[in-house]
Amino acid sequence: MISKNCINVFRFYFYEYFERKIGYIFLFTSAVFLILIMSLKVFDMNMPNKVIIDFSFSGIAIINLVLAFSISLTSVPSDIKNRYIYTMLSKPISRYDYLIGKFLSICGVVGINIFLMIIELLLVTYSKEGIFEPNIIWAGFFVFLADAIIIAHIIFFSLFLPVTVNACLSITMVVVGNMTPVYMNYLSKEETYRISYILGIIIKVFFPHLYYFDIKPAAMNSFYLPPFYTVSTTIYGLLYIIFILYLACWILENKDM
Repeated sequence: MISKNCINVFRFYFYEYFERKIGYIFLFTSAVFLILIMSLKVFDMNMPNKVIIDFSFSGIAIINLVLAFSISLTSVPSDIKNRYIYTMLSKPISRYDYLIGKFLSICGVVGINIFLMIIELLLVTYSKEGIFEPNIIWAGFFVFLADAIIIAHIIFFSLFLPVTVNACLSITMVVVGNMTPVYMNYLSKEETYRISYILGIIIKVFFPHLYYFDIKPAAMNSFYLPPFYTVSTTIYGLLYIIFILYLACWILENKDM
């Protein structure tokens, strides 16, 4: 349950990220994205929407993944190191309110970035062919949901791991989480990779299946997206986030600071 204090924490950190950090990140990522577009001539008049969507979602995924990592990795550790967390918790704010508010504020920043990019992509694709592609919206939503899962994991790891270890483990989680069953089945058939297959299976039990959220091909090719898939994937993502945040709150409540 999101309390009033949780909302207050969210608002405080949300504005802080925009005032102190996010402006520079927006400037950097936007400049890089613009350079890539200009160099590859992605939005050339002869370029089909399929290619535009493919390139754009690759950029959206990478940019917002970097954004999520850059804010999440030091979010809680910096507050503990600077002893700022004690100031926050000295008010009528519980550790639960603090952690959930932090999570929501980071998701809010990433969500706004994704929203603006998706709006731009919708306008570009519609202006070229006059067709509104709803799968672009769903694909953008699932990019956000996958980033929210990653943010929850990073915050969870930050409560008991150093920043460098957290970064390595979180990157591993992203890589393993995007490994599809096709790749795992290939490893299982090769004796040389049998150890890698067993290790991959063990890791995937604890890490989220991020490839569920990759529906870029559906947006590129205007495939029919079954409502059952969108609903079940959304529920899976939300339940996974709730579970990770529950563990994170439990650790923070019992953490000696």
